[in-house]
Parts: sequence; structure tokens; C-alpha cells
Amino acid sequence: MTQLPDHYQPRFGDFGDQPPTDAVTPIRLSILAVLSLITGILALPICCIPAGGTLFGLVPIGLGLGSLRAIRKSRGETAGKSLAIGGLVMGLLATIVSTLAWIAIGSQLATMPAVYTQVLESDPAIVRTVLTSSASTTITDEEITRFREGFIAEYGDAWTTPVGIAPVIKGYFAANDPKGLNAVQVSASQSPVPLPIQVDGGWTYLIVIMQQGETLGSGLPALANAAYQMPDGSLVWLLENQPTTPDNQSPQPDSADEEPSTHAPDQTSLDPDA
Repeated sequence: MTQLPDHYQPRFGDFGDQPPTDAVTPIRLSILAVLSLITGILALPICCIPAGGTLFGLVPIGLGLGSLRAIRKSRGETAGKSLAIGGLVMGLLATIVSTLAWIAIGSQLATMPAVYTQVLESDPAIVRTVLTSSASTTITDEEITRFREGFIAEYGDAWTTPVGIAPVIKGYFAANDPKGLNAVQVSASQSPVPLPIQVDGGWTYLIVIMQQGETLGSGLPALANAAYQMPDGSLVWLLENQPTTPDNQSPQPDSADEEPSTHAPDQTSLDPDA
């Protein structure tokens, strides 16, 4: 038998032109990885919405995990691992930020009723602690007393305030529609918020006007005004001079303030012989 030269002898691991199985070139891109990256990018701005950001952030997380699992099982035939990891990371970031925002807003929502219902206290000094500096110096003790007595005359003095996020949300579902809120007109730096209060025989709303830029010791905005809703939907205000015209609208001028007419007077009315 003819002995081949040493350089023609097959060596271990030499399989001709066939590449090793560990070095298979990917032939397709994972659709799940692409969708994970796209939804992850979209989740970043949506994370500013507390509940929506938390829920939407789970989408790129699920797509990213699913695509990574499919890529691993394909043994190198499917590409897109970096895209899946990017979408997964952005989804996790959006979910964490949105969840923290939801916790912060929820904690404020849970403490709002207990803080702001102090406007119904009998002591004027306590009422002034939740008002802005301007409102607290403008309002009189008689107005505070009138506001409280009017509320008690309509709903009684056995009212209770829901405490905690779950009771507050339950109160919103149990209370009637805050009809009076639709008629409230405030400036750009103010925010009207309805707060449910349980009274004898049902629920009502305390409408508070939060003033941005002035904060209470609890971290909540101070109140520029407050009102309770009557059964017919009308509002009774703590400060009776609640503005009803927004900042971007000017009230119509009075007839006395109108400029005098520039038309020439009728000559027949001036001629005594006419």
C-alpha cells in the first residue's frame, strides 16, 4: 500500500470544507428580539404614566425573555441577542421608574383626604394651616364657621374620611359623579381635585383647589380654596370670591368702561329750529 505524505494525512477535527457546528452562521433575525427593542424604546416615555408605564414595561420584558430563549435553542441559527437584551433592559427600567412614580402618587393620594379635610375643622387656626399664605390672611373666622356649619347642616357631623389608597379608591367608586367640578375654572398654576367624603346616607365630594408653588409641611400643595358639593351638584365655597374666569380670558368690560362713541351727533337733535 502506498503511504501518503504526512501533510496529506487527515487530522483530528479536519472535516474538509464543512465548518464546525459551533460556528454556524446565523441565517435569520429573531422577530421577538426586534419587537422587544421597539416596545422597550416606546416604554421609556410611557413610564411617566404610573399605571400604564408599569403594565407596558412588562411587554418588552416578556418579548426579550422569549427571544433569548428561542435564540439559545436555535444553536446559533438565529441572531438578535443584543436586541433582545436592549429591549429587556429598557423594559425593566421603564417598569421600575413607573412603579416608583405610582408609589409616590399613591402615597400622596392616600394622605390627601386626611390633610385637606381640615378645612372642615371648627378651629379657624387649623383651617388656615392648609391654606396658602394669601388665602389664610384673606379669609375671616366668620367665613370658616359659615363653611363648616353649612356642611354640617346638609350632611351632619358624623362624616368620615377614607384613609389609605384602597379606601380612597373605593370612595371614588362609591361617590356620585363630581358634577360641580365641571364648572370650576382656575388659573394655570392651580389644580382642582375632588376628594370623596363619607357622610350620613352616602358620599359627597370636597373639591380642593391646590396651588402649585406653595407646599405644606406634609409635602402636599397648599389650598387656594375649597368647596363641598351639594346633592344637586352645586358647590359651596370656603372663600366666596372664587374666580370663575381663567387667566387666559379677560372679563367683558362694563358698559361704563366702554370708550365713548366717535360718531358725529345727529345734527337734527342739536338744531333747536328743527
